[in-house]
Amino acid sequence: MSPHSPDTSFDLFVLGSGSRGNVSVLRLRFGVEERLVLIDLGLSPRRVGKLLESLGLRADRVAGAVLTHLDSDHCHEGWARADGLPSEGVLVHWAHARRADRLGGCGLVEGKYRTFADPASVLDTPAGPLTVSAVMCAHDDQGVAVLRFGWQGMSLGYATDVGCVTEEVVEHLDRVGTLAIESNYCPEMQAASERPEFLKRRITGGHGHLSNQESARAVGLIRPEGDVVLLHLSSECNRPERAISAHAGHGRRVIVSGQDEPSGPVAVAASGRTGRAQVVVKPGAAQMVMW
Repeated sequence: MSPHSPDTSFDLFVLGSGSRGNVSVLRLRFGVEERLVLIDLGLSPRRVGKLLESLGLRADRVAGAVLTHLDSDHCHEGWARADGLPSEGVLVHWAHARRADRLGGCGLVEGKYRTFADPASVLDTPAGPLTVSAVMCAHDDQGVAVLRFGWQGMSLGYATDVGCVTEEVVEHLDRVGTLAIESNYCPEMQAASERPEFLKRRITGGHGHLSNQESARAVGLIRPEGDVVLLHLSSECNRPERAISAHAGHGRRVIVSGQDEPSGPVAVAASGRTGRAQVVVKPGAAQMVMW
């Protein structure tokens, strides 16, 4: 039985996920009140507003944002010119803070973002705080924050642009309620594509993205209690049916997000008991980005 109150709900929407921009939305309902928190800001403010409206969500209910990393498809430059950022500001993992100051993207100049360590409160509500914790994982030069959100006994794991899934990531997300995880490419389609070899090596070499099979193995180790939402499918080197097929064995409902059509709501489930995992999904790959 879920430990949360009957007059509260916690949902995930994906506005867009892919190489052309990434934004997801957490909706917290408590009584007659509602607040929204964005995960990543990879679409323009105008586009985000239109997508929220299409889902019946109000932009003036957006109270904060949390970034996984600062690549342009997760941190759109248009937010630097926007009239205002969410009232609670933008949370950036401490490992990315200096880059945020240097780039000034997403309005992330000094005073416009908050640096978080673990755990941190994203938003305080009458039903308790929405918290976030993170571990860093390999992705290109800067790494990516793998996030775990918690509210009212419910939890969401969020892992995108993950070069490899390490033991630390599995332990961090163990028995999370609902899991959103990238399933970026089909190895056969990747190998057969006309992409240059250096790009193929970057994507598949342990610092780029997860294949469908690596993503499915990670789900099996993490053991989420509820649904699995697949993120960041490659439009060139993947297909939804291939991603779903790879994930068929773990017995969870699988929802595929897309680049051009928003999806959700997906109800965030209650957490299970946590334990320690010992298996690394991609053996031999770099274990952590060192800062």
